[in-house]
Amino acid sequence: EILSVTGVQTCALPISALAPPSTQHRVVVNTVLALCASVVFAFLGSRVFRGGKFEMKDIQNATLAGGVGIGNVTAIVTGPGSAVIIGATCAVVSTLGYAYITPRLAKYGVADTRGVHNAHGLPGIIGALSGMISLAIAYNNNEDGFVYGQNLDGFFTLGQPTAVWLLLSLIITIVLALAGGLLIGFAMYFATKPDKHLFTDETSFRRSEERRVGKECRSRW
Repeated sequence: EILSVTGVQTCALPISALAPPSTQHRVVVNTVLALCASVVFAFLGSRVFRGGKFEMKDIQNATLAGGVGIGNVTAIVTGPGSAVIIGATCAVVSTLGYAYITPRLAKYGVADTRGVHNAHGLPGIIGALSGMISLAIAYNNNEDGFVYGQNLDGFFTLGQPTAVWLLLSLIITIVLALAGGLLIGFAMYFATKPDKHLFTDETSFRRSEERRVGKECRSRW
C-alpha cells in the first residue's frame, strides 16, 4: 500500500495540459501547490481524526483531493495562496469523509467501496464552488476584464454569467449522479442474491487469520 502512492500525485498534472496555452504555466503551478497542500493536510487530518495514527486509506485518496478541487477554472484566475487554501480544505474535508461520513453511511447500507464520495465527490463540490466564487471575484475586481494581463472573455465566452452557469452545472451533475447511483444500486440489489459471495480472498490468498495461525505453529516448533 505504501508503494502504491509514490507516483499517484503525477496523475493530476497531465490534465493541466488541457488549459489554454497562455495559462498553462499558471495552471501547473497552482495544481502543484494544491497537491502539496493536500498531501500535508491529508497526513495531518488523518492523524488527528484517527486517534493519533495514520490511516492508509486517507493517504491514498485524500492526498489527491487538492488536484480534484483545483482542476477547474479556479487554476486560471487565482493565485498561489488560493490554490494552497483550496488544496488544504479539500484534503481535510476528504479525510473527514473517510473517518466519519463513510462509517455512518455504511450503517444505512450505503457502500462506497472505492471511496469515490470522499476522494472525488466532496472535493469536486468544493472545487466547483471555489471556481464560481473565484471567477465572480475576478470579474468584479477587474472592471476591464483582465487578469494577469489576459482578457477573461477570451477564456470564458459567456463572460461574467459563466459563474451562474457553473452553479447550474454543479446542480445538474449532482442530480445525475444521485439518479445514476440509485438506478445502478437498485439494479444490483435485485440482481444479486444476498447469500451469494461475489468475491472472496479465501480462494486465492491467505487471510491474516491464517498467517497468524501459521506463525504460532512455527513458533511452537
